[in-house]
Amino acid sequence: MKLKKLVLTGKYRIRVNDSAVIGTDGIHYGHTFLWVDTSNPPKTGTVFSKTGDFEITFSALRSINKSMTTYYGQFGPPLASLSTNFTKGDVSFAQRIDGRRKYTLLDISLYGSGPPLIYDPSTGIAVYPDTFGMAPYADFMALGILWAQFVDEKAAYQMMAEKDDSWGYGLVLYDTNADFEAVEEVPFPRPEVPSEYAY
Repeated sequence: MKLKKLVLTGKYRIRVNDSAVIGTDGIHYGHTFLWVDTSNPPKTGTVFSKTGDFEITFSALRSINKSMTTYYGQFGPPLASLSTNFTKGDVSFAQRIDGRRKYTLLDISLYGSGPPLIYDPSTGIAVYPDTFGMAPYADFMALGILWAQFVDEKAAYQMMAEKDDSWGYGLVLYDTNADFEAVEEVPFPRPEVPSEYAY
């Protein structure tokens, strides 16, 4: 289905000192995908997002020597690529009609590599959180969106028709109120760093 515009609204909290996503129901859903501290990456195995029996953990943060284009502007090089793993991947979504009838909407098991997320290393802001396969992120889960796929039509056109690999899949950063002028340069080496949105 093609949507011209999609507006998602809701409220949740992000605890600034550890980037934890807390729903209005008080449930801890994991780490926000909106930013990550690239100078102090989470340890391997730390929970990135979780709900029920479904869990994604941090795998590694590495540097990639390329630039990427967003609606906001161009970022990199370098860029930071955050890898994730499905460590508990049983997902089952069902709809209950009444006390007796229940219909399964989605029932799958996912294990192994999860979606990569691309960040600007100097600010930690998500430039391209990959949602080509899916978006099982804590921010969405806190809003009640358990499963979503986003593909930006312009980005996809630039990549496939124009062969412009500076665009990527998933959510594309559209705008931000971050003050990039005040950002200090953060040392981010080009070798792998050990750590073992128009919608």
